[in-house]
Amino acid sequence: MVRPQGELLVAAGVVVLLGGLAACSFNTTALATLDAGPLVGDGPVDRAPPGEAAADAGGDGPGRTDTAAEAGAEAAPADAAPPTDTGPEAAPADAAQADAAPADSTTSCTGWSYAPTNFDPCAPAIPAPQPLGIGAGLWTLDTDSGSLTQTGGGSITLATVLLPASSTDAAVRLVAASSLQVDAGATVRVTGARALILAVYGSASVAGTIDASAQIALSGYLPGPGGDDPLACAGSGGGSGANATGVGVGAGGGGGGGFGGTGGDGGDGQGGGHGPHGGKGAAGGVATIAPLRGGCPGGDGGNGLGLSGLQGGGGGGGGAIQISARDGLVIAGSLQAGGGGGFGSLGGRGGAGGGGSGGAILLEAPTVIVQANASLCANGGAGGEGADLTPGGPGQPGGCTDPPSGAATLAINANGGDGGGGAYLGHLNGANASNGSSGAGGGGGGGGVGRIRVRGTTTRTIDANAVVSPGAAS
Repeated sequence: MVRPQGELLVAAGVVVLLGGLAACSFNTTALATLDAGPLVGDGPVDRAPPGEAAADAGGDGPGRTDTAAEAGAEAAPADAAPPTDTGPEAAPADAAQADAAPADSTTSCTGWSYAPTNFDPCAPAIPAPQPLGIGAGLWTLDTDSGSLTQTGGGSITLATVLLPASSTDAAVRLVAASSLQVDAGATVRVTGARALILAVYGSASVAGTIDASAQIALSGYLPGPGGDDPLACAGSGGGSGANATGVGVGAGGGGGGGFGGTGGDGGDGQGGGHGPHGGKGAAGGVATIAPLRGGCPGGDGGNGLGLSGLQGGGGGGGGAIQISARDGLVIAGSLQAGGGGGFGSLGGRGGAGGGGSGGAILLEAPTVIVQANASLCANGGAGGEGADLTPGGPGQPGGCTDPPSGAATLAINANGGDGGGGAYLGHLNGANASNGSSGAGGGGGGGGVGRIRVRGTTTRTIDANAVVSPGAAS
């Protein structure tokens, strides 16, 4: 299913909540500790300063503190090499962005005790970092244009660059900040086609919400930033359900998308000449989240005999967000990269769409602290419901609840196959959908989990009361 970018977001019979989940006050004591002196990590980045220009989704559970002494010095990922082709940046949001000064090696490139994943902090293309403070309110960070705007007016000019695509990796939006603070009461909705890196040349704290989940639009769910990449999702996108070939029988439902876990199979339509289901998407990617990429889409459902346009569309994959801080990182708020739920068939004995997989969240610094009320969620979306002559219900998007739970299907059709539930902590694979009955279409499979990585090169602390779904790799 082609999912156009930049569509108007709507809530057509669906309530979409973008607010932060348990906003907390920022732990100033923790940050003061981080700033009290130099931190020793993997060793300094051994690169000459620029000249003129500057497997497994599971991991350690909450409540564990890891140190370099316990785990050994962590090597820089093999595929975190700096880009060799800086290329021209996409059209800048404004003149200030286009004319951003290059990084100053005396303030930007010194002090990194580890090699960040997916970018080189001393790359000449990276502009001079600027302080980034985001206050209460609803904000949108567009990774295509590099703009940050507030609902109701107001904007913040970012120091940003589009890291170019290679033969194996998609382009990524990088924002360079000398410090980062997202206040409690702030919700930053990340949109666009590119994954997002917040490169912080200092300390970072997030007490509000950063949401890179799939979105709902008139044509269905759109992927989150960096989601549904055709190359990365080869084999991991859910298969489409088949059309029915008999009269008065149901079509097949689409399979769920995979990433950190597999998706679920769609359900078959019912009756002679029914449409078979779409298969589940395979797990993909690596625990290091290198390269940075989002989740994969669910497959579309099929149509009843002689009909078109009534099938349920598959949910989009969750987006990808990375925060790399030079000095220290404290999370007291919520980061989310949930997959989209599959749409129910509109009628005509059609099959439903599969749920999209969760996306990716990567946090790294010498010391990373995830506090008690914080949440990190990259859960899969649920599949939609199949239809007879009346519509089926939609699948819920991957959410962020305490305790973690799977997204479910809104069942409104007695004969349509139910959608499979979305994956979450402890249930890494999307659930299979059920078959249709009495000539109805099959449900859509659930989406698999995404990937979360919390990398503290000296110390990482995840409070036992924090919500981390799926579990975080290190």
